[in-house]
Amino acid sequence: MGKHSSWFRRGLLVVAAIGLAACADGSGPADRLLQPKAPVAAKSAHHSLTKVAGETGGFTVSGMINRQGGSISYGGYTLVVPRNSVQHPTVFTLHALSSGYLEVELTATSTGSWTPNDIGLRGFSVPVQLSIPVDGAVQADGLVVAWVRPDGELEAMPSTTADGVVTGRLTHFSQYTAATD
Repeated sequence: MGKHSSWFRRGLLVVAAIGLAACADGSGPADRLLQPKAPVAAKSAHHSLTKVAGETGGFTVSGMINRQGGSISYGGYTLVVPRNSVQHPTVFTLHALSSGYLEVELTATSTGSWTPNDIGLRGFSVPVQLSIPVDGAVQADGLVVAWVRPDGELEAMPSTTADGVVTGRLTHFSQYTAATD
């Protein structure tokens, strides 16, 4: 296992580096959104939220991100992992659900782990940022990224909106959706 797993890990790191370089031009929605003047919405879990209807296309995108940080992106959906969010190389996956709503499932699994989402469930040292394009589907007021809790309730995450995109700060991974009150 030692010799082959070492080559496999190196191959994954090369693929991840190429992907990160392609996303590093600084023009993605997450780079534009979390500005100091952008309004921030944070609502309690008991506030009534509604999922935003829309179609994601049902894609999946993955990339390996290490302590230096990075991002993965597809179709306007972007996951930004700041420096020191994880301590070791971690495979991040963003899976857009085909549910009729703007929602995704996120995982973060350490390399070599047999437990899916082992890092994502434990949480991150520094919050990560998820951007979901809403393209004017709803008004910006009250628009948030919400955690879809195991009981089905929606819990708002601290969020900003700008340029038809809502961005939320996440401390752990699960299922998330664009939501409004």
